[in-house]
Amino acid sequence: ANEKQKSGLSLSNLNDFYNYCVNDLSLDVIGLMSIPPVDTNSDKYFQLLKKNSEIFNLKELSMGMSSDYEMAVVNNSTFLRIGTLIMGKRNTI
Repeated sequence: ANEKQKSGLSLSNLNDFYNYCVNDLSLDVIGLMSIPPVDTNSDKYFQLLKKNSEIFNLKELSMGMSSDYEMAVVNNSTFLRIGTLIMGKRNTI
């Protein structure tokens, strides 16, 4: 979503980065990860990541947090970050 507060790889650079990792660095890339913007429709981001993982034949998808994990599972997420569901909300100081 090109959020300023988050870093990572833009999907427009994915092809070049993937090829660099696999061909130049001999890395075994196994999946993709996404954290959609808060208070947005996560499904559109999950669908986009799922589509890109299929293009590169990647088996793992890390997407979905406590607030949107069900939608992530529908989109084939293999890793979920659900700490708030397990541990409860954090106290802020």
